[in-house]
Amino acid sequence: MNKRRIISRILVSPIILALLIFSYGLGCLKHFVKYIRYGGEWVTYTKGDPKRMEDIYKLLKEQSQTIEQKRDEIINYNFGE
Repeated sequence: MNKRRIISRILVSPIILALLIFSYGLGCLKHFVKYIRYGGEWVTYTKGDPKRMEDIYKLLKEQSQTIEQKRDEIINYNFGE
């Protein structure tokens, strides 16, 4: 009884191995397509996300420029002179 199970597992193992390799290959292909399509952001990208990292970076850059402009206005203010 035990020998039959072992032999059947040995006989089926190449098919299982081929299925595993095929599924990993498809997964790699899927990640590669996301890498090309979304500029390397495939790890954090989900279809429900409205913003991507590039959009967030641009927003932060704009806000930091606005803060620097306000800081310069305060520094250069005459204080009524």
